[in-house]
Amino acid sequence: MIAALNQVDAGRAVEDVAREVGVSKHTIYASLRRNKRKHYVGVGQPLRAWTAANQEWALDFVHDAVDCGRAIRVLSVVDAYTRECLEAVKESNNALSFGTVQAH
Repeated sequence: MIAALNQVDAGRAVEDVAREVGVSKHTIYASLRRNKRKHYVGVGQPLRAWTAANQEWALDFVHDAVDCGRAIRVLSVVDAYTRECLEAVKESNNALSFGTVQAH
């Protein structure tokens, strides 16, 4: 209804509606805005506090390149409690085979 009215009448209509409802006219204008981005507000859960080693491991691929330009990819296995690197597995030339590298 308000969109069909001209600018002046629309402003008066918004003020009338705001007065009837008991809110400010700025609240009405905010609700009429189009293309307003809606933000997701999720309720996060606290991080679990680990009490001993080997309760959770983190796996991550690390990418790098050597001087000649050859790519290196290593899978690292880290304990979440001790932050110790348990294993580092390097990718060999064959994409399906991995070789173990000493972590220390």
